[in-house]
Amino acid sequence: MAIIKRTTKTIGITYVYESKSYWDSEKEQARSKRNLIGKIDLETGKMIPNGKKGPQKKKENGFSTAEERLLAELARVKKENMDQHMLIVDLQKKIEALNNQNSKLAILES
Repeated sequence: MAIIKRTTKTIGITYVYESKSYWDSEKEQARSKRNLIGKIDLETGKMIPNGKKGPQKKKENGFSTAEERLLAELARVKKENMDQHMLIVDLQKKIEALNNQNSKLAILES
């Protein structure tokens, strides 16, 4: 695959294409298929993506689907972290209780 830039002569906009070469066995020659992926901003010189490869659109809540997935993953990890913290606290209490029992047994044996 190659990236091709092509400037229109009439309006001067530079379009960016993704070109994919393949062999046409029927005509026995190489061919290429181009897909438009964006255009070059005249002021900044950066590519402005379009279509499926463009930036994700924001929804009514202000988040794109990628941002929503990240927020959901963050909430899941926070909950998992809190659950593990609670488990650690419970285990520390059990350890303390067992240490107390051990010290009482050591006193009784002496």
